[in-house]
This record gives sequence, structure tokens and C-alpha cells, in this order.
Amino acid sequence: MTAREMIADLMRCFSPPPQAMQDKMERLAESIPEDARQDVIDKIIESKDASKKLSAKDVVEACDNLGVSYKATHYLPAEDWTCDACGYQFKYHSAPTDDDKIDKGIYDFCPMCGLQPGMTILAQQYNSHGIKTPWYDRLIEKSKAWGPKVPRVATKTSMGGQYPIGGIFWSRAEAERERKEAKRIAIDAQMSALDGMRERL
Repeated sequence: MTAREMIADLMRCFSPPPQAMQDKMERLAESIPEDARQDVIDKIIESKDASKKLSAKDVVEACDNLGVSYKATHYLPAEDWTCDACGYQFKYHSAPTDDDKIDKGIYDFCPMCGLQPGMTILAQQYNSHGIKTPWYDRLIEKSKAWGPKVPRVATKTSMGGQYPIGGIFWSRAEAERERKEAKRIAIDAQMSALDGMRERL
């Protein structure tokens, strides 16, 4: 099965995304071993609602769950960012994976105070058109309360002792636990498949 055939099969089962996303999915599919492409299709069909649009993220998640190799590409490079609220400098990308956050220190929020650069970018765009952003000023003040010198403490709103600012509830410990569990499940699935092959021989 070619990468194009793989994506075409998926498009027949789900609401198709825009052509640009389909092209990205096809480039991603080209990096998946040919003998694993049908397994990836099956995994996506099993786990995704047929009424939802597909994206490259669905292919990546299926590969991760199956333990299938692929070459992930971020289409936007990470950039150096200084937080407006606390002044912390970090690498910013609009859609990092948990692996990016854990292994590479690339975030879509400030890892010190939780402020999302996306909010800063939006406020800058509003300001460039002469639109005032009092909501952003309030967000900055709330984020300052969670700056680098404030210890992380669990609260009813923080879901695990992380950041109750701007909807950020990412927990490194939880992400590492989920990654370890996903690898264990993938290994168990491969071992079960090998056991099944041995029984048939």
C-alpha cells in the first residue's frame, strides 16, 4: 500500500480535512513502513469518531499507540520567547507534543507562569489595529502571581499542581506516565502478535 492509497482509504472513512492537511498527512504516511500502514488505518478507524475530520495528529497518535516508526515534522520551527508576564525565556511552538515538552523543553505556554504566547500574539494583533485589550492586562496580572518564585502547589483549579492560568493544565509527571504506559501497551501488543504467529506455526 502506498502512502497515497493509505490516506485515500482514510478519506473514504472520515470527513476529509482541507487538501493542505491531506498533503501533510500523505508526507507523514510516506515515512511509515509500508507493512505497517494498514495497521495504522485500522487503529484510526477503531479509535476515531467517523464524523470527525482527520488530521496528521491522528496518524501520529495511531503510530505512537502501535509502536510504529514515523518521521514527525513540525511545520513551524520553535522560536525563542520571553514571557510578557514573568520574563521567563523558553522555546515556543504553537503545537508541541508531550515529547517536545518533556525531551526538548518546547512549550505552547510559559512553563513558569502558564501564560500562553498565543494570547500575547492575539493581543498584539488587536493592538496593531487600535483595539484595546483590557482582558490581556488582567491575564498578565493573574499570570504574575504564578511567576518563577512561586512554588507549584495543588489547588482545586489546577488539576495536579500545575497552572490555573489561561486553561493550561499540563502536568509533566502525568505526561511521562502516559508516555510510559503507551510504550508498554505497544510492546504488549507486539508480543501478543508474535505469540499469535508462533501458535499458527
